[in-house]
Amino acid sequence: MAQTALTQHRGARADALREVITDLLDTPDGATDVVTRISGTWQHYGEGDNPLIGHRVPDFPLDDGTSLTTHFRAGKAVLLDAGANVATTAAPWSDRLTITTARPTAFPDQPLAAFIRPDGYVAWVTPGQTDLRAALTTWLGRPRTVGAPT
Repeated sequence: MAQTALTQHRGARADALREVITDLLDTPDGATDVVTRISGTWQHYGEGDNPLIGHRVPDFPLDDGTSLTTHFRAGKAVLLDAGANVATTAAPWSDRLTITTARPTAFPDQPLAAFIRPDGYVAWVTPGQTDLRAALTTWLGRPRTVGAPT
């Protein structure tokens, strides 16, 4: 609403306000604050037993030469299974889930897993996780039954 007001209203007051906002955006702190508010990266959803749950996952490089965001291109949720051996548990949801076993380069030897919603928010993570099946069912619905068409 504020952005719309700045672009639609005319007159001395609106011009003065636009000038103040322009000066604010010319500072690193001001620009960061405005971009953070507009982008919604400050938002988090729900609470879990791990502080990452409900927060946006950053894009980070993986040891297969990709980055995490490349695995979202199909528009599906992503399960990052970096040595935690949870891919088999998630297999019944593979029609709605991209599963990757690539490891984050920042944690090459640490087993970890994260289920990330298609919008980039973490829904489940190890360690200290709730049941992966429950998280998959909550966000992706019932699992595909064996022998059912995909």
